[in-house]
Amino acid sequence: KPMKRLSLYLFLILFTFQTLSHADDIQDFQIEGMRVGDSLLDYFSEKEIEDNIKRTSFKNKKYTKFEMYKHDSYKTYESAQVFFKKNDEKYKIYFVSGALFDENINIKNCKKKDEIAEEISKSISIKDVKINDEGIYSHPTDKSGESKVNASTFRFLSGGYIKVTCVDYSKKIEEEWGWKDNVRVDIGTEEFSNFLVYEAYK
Repeated sequence: KPMKRLSLYLFLILFTFQTLSHADDIQDFQIEGMRVGDSLLDYFSEKEIEDNIKRTSFKNKKYTKFEMYKHDSYKTYESAQVFFKKNDEKYKIYFVSGALFDENINIKNCKKKDEIAEEISKSISIKDVKINDEGIYSHPTDKSGESKVNASTFRFLSGGYIKVTCVDYSKKIEEEWGWKDNVRVDIGTEEFSNFLVYEAYK
């Protein structure tokens, strides 16, 4: 069963020239080759990983964040982000994300996000996935409520999720954290999803 590459500009190429079976597991999808369950060492050296550890807004430090901008190996995204468990020598991936930055994001009408979500819908078996258009909500990092997210989530009955979002950060968050407005695709395990809901900010 072929993997499906979650890429912004390659979707039409992939779906026009390949006959893809419907996916029923998040490991059928990848970001710049990386899948949940893989070792990050398969893609980056240990030095590259350690040199690109970033701080998070999470109160709970169970997971460590790696983020690499514009690596030579990237074919689609400007940035890739990975979470692995703290002190894990194998750097097992529990979450991987690809982002494209866009300072002109229209959070109310994010066409790029909608296009990606539509293509994912075509590649999955609806009976195996619950699709939720979450609409627009405040980003949990920004207590002022000024940073906004427009998201669609695909939850697999086999466990895990794919989330497609437009993110429009407030100027304060951009200055404080160095984050940029973006369109992104996230792939996460069920375990990481539960961490975000029940542990990350507590």
